[in-house]
Amino acid sequence: MRLTTLLILGFALIAGNGCGDDSDSDSDTTAADTSGDDAGEDTTVDEDTTPAQDTTAADTAPADTTPADTTPPDTTPPMDTTPPVNTSAGICPGITDCVVACNAGPADQQSVCTQSCLDDAEDGDELAAFQAYAACMGPVSDTNTDGNNCFTAGTSAEDLQDQADCQRQNCLAETVTCFGGMPAGETTCPNLNGCIAGCIDGSDYPCIRACLADGVAASASFYFAWKLCADSVCLDPTDPLGQELCVQQVQSQPICSDQFTECFGDVGSAPGSAPGGGLPE
Repeated sequence: MRLTTLLILGFALIAGNGCGDDSDSDSDTTAADTSGDDAGEDTTVDEDTTPAQDTTAADTAPADTTPADTTPPDTTPPMDTTPPVNTSAGICPGITDCVVACNAGPADQQSVCTQSCLDDAEDGDELAAFQAYAACMGPVSDTNTDGNNCFTAGTSAEDLQDQADCQRQNCLAETVTCFGGMPAGETTCPNLNGCIAGCIDGSDYPCIRACLADGVAASASFYFAWKLCADSVCLDPTDPLGQELCVQQVQSQPICSDQFTECFGDVGSAPGSAPGGGLPE
């Protein structure tokens, strides 16, 4: 009975849902669909794609009218500041200058300085040539009986002239060996004189040595005899022009005429010839 009642009630509910009133149906179909209205009006502002105005102040600086630098690059190599090599240090005249410089320095350093000069000798021959030259030119002493006191501490023209005269009269052979090496050529005295005149100066010993090496041994002796004689009368480093004029004058004066004739005379100085400076026949 209870089950039947429930079934009836269930059926009645189903029938009621399926057979409703027409007014209810009409109401359903005319109702406005407001589901979309609930979202409200879209108030989003569209994105502004207009480029922003550049407010940077304009550059009012005047244009650079400086002309372009068309100077070519400096390709000059840098100056060589390396000290020049003393190419005469190991030969006799270079050793002589070195020792003289040492003797002018502090007394307590002279010995070490001089030994350094001797140690720089190119070979035994150059050292022996210096020792013979220094002994001849140096003072007489218990250990140097060959000295002639030619070296002088004075630097005046008269002092230097006296030294040249002493050197010519007493140490000519030692001078030729020291400054000339071992002449073994055929060049005569006038040509030696011209060659040596082309050297840079009187201390360009390698150049002087090269000139003398091409000379006849006698020509080298004639050259130094003439030069030292002229120096004994005219040498004056403070007056080069006056010295040159003096040398021209003593060529014909008795004091040096013999030496001048030996070097620049008409007779050749080749081996077997009489003294003189003419070219070998």
